[in-house]
Amino acid sequence: MVWDNTVENAHMLWTINFVATILSLFGSLLMAFLCTRVPDPKPVSLKLVLAIAISDFCYSISNFLSAFENSVEGPLCKTEAWIRGFFFLLSVFWATCTAILCYKTSTPEKRFDQNLFFKYACITGISICFIIVCL
Repeated sequence: MVWDNTVENAHMLWTINFVATILSLFGSLLMAFLCTRVPDPKPVSLKLVLAIAISDFCYSISNFLSAFENSVEGPLCKTEAWIRGFFFLLSVFWATCTAILCYKTSTPEKRFDQNLFFKYACITGISICFIIVCL
């Protein structure tokens, strides 16, 4: 997103975006650090939280890149758009996987292998997001 200086309060909006991005980067890093501090074996739910934290961290990087853009069609703009699209979809996917895991573990009458679910989720999520963003 290229900032339009002709808009009223554009500098204030830029400052708010920049501060929120820094807080998001810090929060995602802190969440990822705390997830890695849990001793092995890590539960699948914690792995999903870590995946969300990593996706949000990368999405925050695209917000950080947008603060320094000068042109609409430059290489930074295209890189930011790809990062933003890919990691937004991936964050939504991991949140959906977390909801599925919560539902499946609350129904004990059905057999459900959490580790196998996580492996399939990793392969499926990254593949689908990559295909969607590249199209």
